[in-house]
Amino acid sequence: EKVAVLVIGGGGREHALCYALQRSPSCESVLCAPGNAGIASSGNATCISELDVYDGAAVESFCRERGVGLVVVGPEAPLVAGLSNYLVKAGIPTFGPSAEAAALEGSKNFMKHLCDKYDIPTAKVCFLVPIFIKHIND
Repeated sequence: EKVAVLVIGGGGREHALCYALQRSPSCESVLCAPGNAGIASSGNATCISELDVYDGAAVESFCRERGVGLVVVGPEAPLVAGLSNYLVKAGIPTFGPSAEAAALEGSKNFMKHLCDKYDIPTAKVCFLVPIFIKHIND
């Protein structure tokens, strides 16, 4: 059975996902929100620029109206905001980590504290970049 797929995002990663999905025999159509000019002009997906990808209810409604059978979330910001959690709870098949898992990538502060708590080796935090930028601006 072929499915319509909604790819969330608008960067190079999402363009590559749209490219691959469009070629899958299991894929009926590919939609991308918000997408970008390259995705739109390549013909790999139909871009939906007006869909608010941070509004789980809006994404759910869109999926139900358009018969989307799978959502693939690319960028970390909607993941950290809980989009995957919301869609899974609403019964929409979603590929992307939960907000809790996405926090590992989305928050350096969270990750550093987690590594420190469990004695996981990691680089130390460097506060020189803001000082360097301030020095350049002075």
